[in-house]
Amino acid sequence: MPAPLNRKTLIAKMKSVARRLRGRPVTQGRFQRLTGINIYQVLKHFDGYNELLRAAGLTTYLQNLRVDNDDLMLAMADVFRAEKGLVTRVRFARVCRYALSTYEQRFGGWSKSLRAFRQWQEKHDPAFPHAGALKAHRVPGRIPRQGPEWTPVGGRQYGDPLNFRGLLHTPVNEQGVLFLFAALATELGFAVESLTAGFPDCEAKRRVGKTWERVRIELEFQSRNFRDHRHDPNGCDLIVCWEHNWPKCPIEVLELKQVVAGKAGVADSKREAA
Repeated sequence: MPAPLNRKTLIAKMKSVARRLRGRPVTQGRFQRLTGINIYQVLKHFDGYNELLRAAGLTTYLQNLRVDNDDLMLAMADVFRAEKGLVTRVRFARVCRYALSTYEQRFGGWSKSLRAFRQWQEKHDPAFPHAGALKAHRVPGRIPRQGPEWTPVGGRQYGDPLNFRGLLHTPVNEQGVLFLFAALATELGFAVESLTAGFPDCEAKRRVGKTWERVRIELEFQSRNFRDHRHDPNGCDLIVCWEHNWPKCPIEVLELKQVVAGKAGVADSKREAA
């Protein structure tokens, strides 16, 4: 009977794989092929694959090593199997162990990434259970809604009622975080200098006493998305998010949920006093 998976057994398996590979990098794809352990099992016990590598005394090479195409395709297959069907690019970005930008830069966009996956799947994974939906994919950037998992649920999604500074619902994505940050920036002591689609999203000045300091800001719906998108902490000073869910975050986090709750509480108190 195999030993139950925990931090100790995962570290032991990582060391065993490293010895077997004799100095070659222990990529996530290689680790899964040699152990049968996927990234979702690892994340139950570690805050990411790099943490498991460090715990086993190995180099966290993934930030500096070009991931090979086979590993990218295996990760994509894992997502579709776990989700029981093809997913949108937004959902894929949330659950895949590699950043969506890695796929889009490597293959030239989301639709071309799916096309590359189909070619890889036909050759390397003929038993892939969602090959029919993959072949039916035609519209760039979208997945055809086929089967019960694609039953429409009403179009746009909305957060809980909020009605704060012109935003009627709580954010459900990064765009909502940007709206709230823009509405609160002056009150929070920020003067925004530039916004960009690249990393980091925003460059601003922040008042510290009687002076101002430069601050590089990344906007995320949840703070843990920063890690999942494989951003470099050395290139950012502050994460502005709606929800802070990354206890081991190595950089400062501004959680707008707490800011909004505090300001709403003050407003309620003033109304009661009146």
